[in-house]
Amino acid sequence: MSRIAFYVLGCKLNQYELRAIQEAFGSRGWETVPFGERAEVYLVHTCAVTGRSARQCRQMLMRARRFSPDALVVATGCYAEVAPEELRAAGADLVLGTSRKEEIVGAVEEALGMGKAPAIPLQVSGFPERSRALLKVQDGCDRRCAYCIVPLARGPSRSRPPDDVVEEARRLAAAGHMEIVLTGVDIGSYGEDLTPPSSLPELLSSLLEEVEGPRFRLSSLEPMGLSEELLDLISSSRRLCRHLHLPLQSGDGKVLRAMGRPYSPGEYREWVEEAHRRVPDICIGADVIVGFPGEDEVAFLNTLRFLEELPISYLHVFPFSPRPGTEAWKMPETVGHGEKKERAKLLRDLGEEKRREFYRGLVGKELEVLVEDRHIGCRKVGLSDNYARVAVGPEERTGCIIRVRALRSEGGLLVGERLGPCARISPVPEPVQASGPSRPSPQGWPRPKDSRL
Repeated sequence: MSRIAFYVLGCKLNQYELRAIQEAFGSRGWETVPFGERAEVYLVHTCAVTGRSARQCRQMLMRARRFSPDALVVATGCYAEVAPEELRAAGADLVLGTSRKEEIVGAVEEALGMGKAPAIPLQVSGFPERSRALLKVQDGCDRRCAYCIVPLARGPSRSRPPDDVVEEARRLAAAGHMEIVLTGVDIGSYGEDLTPPSSLPELLSSLLEEVEGPRFRLSSLEPMGLSEELLDLISSSRRLCRHLHLPLQSGDGKVLRAMGRPYSPGEYREWVEEAHRRVPDICIGADVIVGFPGEDEVAFLNTLRFLEELPISYLHVFPFSPRPGTEAWKMPETVGHGEKKERAKLLRDLGEEKRREFYRGLVGKELEVLVEDRHIGCRKVGLSDNYARVAVGPEERTGCIIRVRALRSEGGLLVGERLGPCARISPVPEPVQASGPSRPSPQGWPRPKDSRL
């Protein structure tokens, strides 16, 4: 049996794809071994979103070469699509971009003189190392944000047929996963390219009706995709998690326009406040970029004050990283490295205070918590439907959803006491076992005034 080791960097979509690639190799008899053990093949699934992630990809390729000098070193993913020559220079023998995902097994076996396997459709039957499963519903993006390399790496927006999504969700539920996270590049645009057209709320309605058991969580959602229909679903169904991650990027209108983002700070505020009004105790996170060209001190302070006032629950903060091939690559940088770090620290500190404030507001309330295979001291840690980390008893079974009352906020998480199993979801019979290896939505609410993109 040939051995292969994998490493993945980047987003949930990358993590989903790596698992699909692992299953494709497993179907051909390959054995997955940990990264660092001797193997015939080392495969790094790359990310190109920031300069830091690209550097980490190159480092992992060089490390793979040191681990197994005679192995075939393979680079796949977004970085492989946009800059294959850089990965070859870092030691990759075979570079396969995002457009060739289904050819990966065949290309590897052919390079090793094993013959060429046919193209293998990538799909997932389970995540043995996870309580929560990922489910890709869409790929690519039609937007052209000035800083973003992803449309170049992944192409235009493409939605999976709803029947395929529902069928894969059934397989994940059958594998014992009690939470499924819907992921993609721009999931809010889901269904616009299908015939007949569909939408994310329609897909969610189908999943709720046709897949028994698990709850569903949305990954990052462009704020323009936050429609009234979607908020109605989240507020009315206990199987849709009360959690939205809505990228902001800047709280300054001038910087937003330079970024090519099709909304104003005022419109973003309306979306967030309406979600809070409609869905009690909803968790809303945001992405923010600091140091974008033209972001002077006044613009940064506008962002800082804007976020201080918003009912945001946490922040993901990124120093601006110019990427070749994007519009921002041509813009002269106006913020030094040290200033970017300082601004990022201020926003991260604010994000931590926002998270603590959100947790304090949940004390005394009942939560539905998915028990994960994580520990803090003698306690297990789970995740509530509204994205709070909750410490529970050590006896709780991984993969089950239990009802918990939050007793206090302590050390960056909530401490909870068990009230009983969740009435709407039966516990998993057995823990999940390892099996081996934009355009605005038509229902967008409120519609952006500027819909150029």
